[in-house]
Amino acid sequence: MRGHDGRDRQPAGTDSQSRWRDRTISRALSFFTEGCPTGDRRRHVILIATALASLAIGVIVTRNANVSSAGPSGPDYSSLLWFALGLLVGAGLSLWAGSRGSAAIVAAETRGADRPPAIAESADSAEAFSHAATMARIYPWTFDLATRMFITSAEGAVVIGWSPGPHSLEELIAAVHPEDLPRMQSAWLASATTGQAYDIEHRLFFGGAYHWVHVKARFYADRAGAVVRAVGVTQDITERREAAERIQALADRFTLATRAAGIGIWDYDLRSGRVVWSDEMYRLYGVADGGEGCSYSEWQALVHPEDRERIAAEHAAVLTSGREYSSQFRIRRRDDGRLRMLKVRAILYQDDDGRPVRVLGTNWDITEHYQALSAAEEARALAEAASAAKSRFLANMSHELRTPLNAIIGFASLLTAGQATPEQKENLDIIEGAGKHLLTLIENILQLSRIESGGTKINPTEFSMAAEMDFVRSLFGPEAGAKGVGLIVTGDPALDCTLWGDYHLFRRILINLIGNAVKFTIAGRVEVRAETADQPAPGTRITIVCHVIDTGIGIRPENRDRIFEMFEQEDNSTTRQFGGPGLGLAISQRLATMLGGRIWLQSTSGRGSHFAFSACFEVVSANPARRTAARGCRPAGQA
Repeated sequence: MRGHDGRDRQPAGTDSQSRWRDRTISRALSFFTEGCPTGDRRRHVILIATALASLAIGVIVTRNANVSSAGPSGPDYSSLLWFALGLLVGAGLSLWAGSRGSAAIVAAETRGADRPPAIAESADSAEAFSHAATMARIYPWTFDLATRMFITSAEGAVVIGWSPGPHSLEELIAAVHPEDLPRMQSAWLASATTGQAYDIEHRLFFGGAYHWVHVKARFYADRAGAVVRAVGVTQDITERREAAERIQALADRFTLATRAAGIGIWDYDLRSGRVVWSDEMYRLYGVADGGEGCSYSEWQALVHPEDRERIAAEHAAVLTSGREYSSQFRIRRRDDGRLRMLKVRAILYQDDDGRPVRVLGTNWDITEHYQALSAAEEARALAEAASAAKSRFLANMSHELRTPLNAIIGFASLLTAGQATPEQKENLDIIEGAGKHLLTLIENILQLSRIESGGTKINPTEFSMAAEMDFVRSLFGPEAGAKGVGLIVTGDPALDCTLWGDYHLFRRILINLIGNAVKFTIAGRVEVRAETADQPAPGTRITIVCHVIDTGIGIRPENRDRIFEMFEQEDNSTTRQFGGPGLGLAISQRLATMLGGRIWLQSTSGRGSHFAFSACFEVVSANPARRTAARGCRPAGQA
């Protein structure tokens, strides 16, 4: 349609439609640019697109209708109908497409809502990978062969101590440990030449010290085949390397210790039947190192036939009981056929259900030790047999000697009481004294031989401690009085009861100790005291302690243990001055042990000795207090 000036003009209705369309688009765009959530923006985009599409279709339909119906008449309102029709068609198509788009947006938003927060909030996955690599102490890098420059990650640069940006190959070489540099350069050259992966561990200086790093890289070539760059990663493995070195050091020390001690280690897998041996196991059995150990049946073939059945039964018992296992057995070495004795210790391992799955154990050679023990056992048996023979001989000889001695002593006593001259009586007294001394010696030898040969038995009977105290007082009172030595014998009132035991052995100990006290006391006194810390009651066992205290010559500290040995006295001067064979204390010590007690000594040289011994007896019954009063002691409870 043309105007009066001859130029084409749009119909007035068309201008108003264009202005309305422009205002609508402007308002939609300004609304879209306002801040709103991402999901809302997407929905707004769909609405705007729908509106624009509707307008576009309406304009197109209207224009086509105007062109076809143009005429000289006035405004043609049919164009508005065409515009409305186009608008409805466009709106329908756009709404259909928009509904599909909205559904897709909702589905996408739903999928986004299902993602973990850490991923949904991550703006850059590369940043997450960077953090993971830093935690693993892995730092990527690239190397340009043309410029000979390295570029590493920011984290890697901070760790190494480099400033951000490229760094030369020379800087890297300067940081490599001198001992590792030739190996590193050789591997680098080989990988650049052959195209194989570069994989090496070496030491790198950073942070003020050398660190172990694991470097992996690959070289890349251009289209012409020339290597142009390398891409790789470096990982700090110092802690892992140090831990491995510590483990290896422990393993080396353990291997050295087992080798020095001759201990072999084996590991028996019960499920596969495979037995793994250490190097020392091969040496023990004289087997060539096969690297895989041997089977159970192969090991069993090396065990001595006489021990095979016993060892198999012991192994089966271990699998059943689960206890630790210790035994010994003989083997026949495979290489030289020598017979060796081995010691074994093992422990069983079970799975979570309690089923045995593995046995771990050790072997070591005890042949020399076993032979030494066998030799010592044989020597001990021979010594015991010889000692028993000697004791039997001494016992027999003592009987043979005691009989004529008793006759000699008896006849000397009779002659002394007869019509003998004073000189004859003096000689007879000498004969009688020498005979009694010799008889005492024989009695001691007889007693000792009986003890050593096991001939001395406990023969219990009823007795009272009061009677024993009276006996030793009457036996040693005259001898002590003749020397001018006082003898004091006291008993604990609590011991006024009837006892059950071998009073012969008890009396022999008292005689030996009191006899020594009187003999070695030149002046002063000898005190004998019996006591108990128990409360005697019928049917109970009590421990009685007897003390023999003198003011004699005493014993030096270095001789206190020696005097309890056979034929020993304090020194030779004591033997020359006082005589005696030195058997009394040895016999007393053994008799005290037989009575369930012991003997001990406290002494000061030149000031006297304090001997004490203990013995255990059973209480039969309590005796009336008059028995205590009868021996001159005050009954308990009396003033």
